[in-house]
Amino acid sequence: GIAWLGGRDVLHRVPLADVEAVLDGDRARADVVTLLSSDGPFGTSRKASDVAWAPDGSLWIPSFKGVTRIDPVHYARLHAAPLTPLVDVIRTEGGQSYAPADGLRLPAGERTLDIEYTAADFLAPRLVRFRTYLEGHDAGWVDRGAERRATVGGLAPGTYTFWVQAMNGGGVWSEPVAAPAFVVPRQPWETWWFALVALAEMCCAGGLGAR
Repeated sequence: GIAWLGGRDVLHRVPLADVEAVLDGDRARADVVTLLSSDGPFGTSRKASDVAWAPDGSLWIPSFKGVTRIDPVHYARLHAAPLTPLVDVIRTEGGQSYAPADGLRLPAGERTLDIEYTAADFLAPRLVRFRTYLEGHDAGWVDRGAERRATVGGLAPGTYTFWVQAMNGGGVWSEPVAAPAFVVPRQPWETWWFALVALAEMCCAGGLGAR
């Protein structure tokens, strides 16, 4: 089921299963959709006791600004289809931009990136929420809220895959979408051959010193 919770100039929509999971300690947070006063005439003074359920199942919320009517079933149908997120661009700390592509290899020394993503939702774009996961760097999914850019730093040389999910206004999450993997190359002094040459030079210098 779904719970509708009123607040000051806001209305929250949250799955009861999420609330129970949070209370049981099975998950850190619930997937809450928050409707603001711009989405309806939610007044600053209203009581929970004043909210009424109509015979057709709709929810009526009175306020000094008028009455907001919400049909939970219709609302769920409007937002039943998941979104399709898309990774737009990868920006380096040096200001260069790269479109995600197979075989992308970033400039050596770039260890801080801005990764931009989006999801088209013409019905309720303000309600879209994101979470991301940089495989090879993050320990798990990172909640990004409405932010459409993830900044990651301290990247070690290696291969990374960026994943993103989008939640629509009905609390429906998309399937995880991955951009093509990209490579953060090593600096010359981070390669095995550089270490080998440095070790050889140290050994030679030590041998000459012993004579």
